[in-house]
Amino acid sequence: EEEEEEEEEEEEEEEEEEKKKKKKRRQGRKRSSSSSSSSSSSSSSSSSSSGGGGGSSGSSSSSSSSSSSSNRRRRRRRRRRRRRRRRRRRRRKRRRRRRRRRRRRRKRRRRRRRRRRRRRRRRRRRRRKRRRRRGRCIITRSRK
Repeated sequence: EEEEEEEEEEEEEEEEEEKKKKKKRRQGRKRSSSSSSSSSSSSSSSSSSSGGGGGSSGSSSSSSSSSSSSNRRRRRRRRRRRRRRRRRRRRRKRRRRRRRRRRRRRKRRRRRRRRRRRRRRRRRRRRRKRRRRRGRCIITRSRK
């Protein structure tokens, strides 16, 4: 009985984690799409300003030097973003594979447990406190 309850708790925690991660991903996608479009538009505007003004040679040279330094910064930022995206994609693929396996197991467990859950809600609170002392305290607290 105790083992079953512990497994239940772990499943619930995992589900909560998955929900949080999905929310973060949605927010991250929105941010990344908006930021990438803004950076591309700003770089195009700076290049057009430096190109113009052939008559006044002094003013045009000063503006081109300032725009080139800002372009370098933007390029660096873009490179960093691309690297991060690649890493994230790889991680996502790994996580998806693991999750599919877990979900199949969970479905089997849930069917057995729905009948017994109502009786045991009072006991479960005590067990959670006990569990923190077993050395898993770092995991349980960080997930909440």
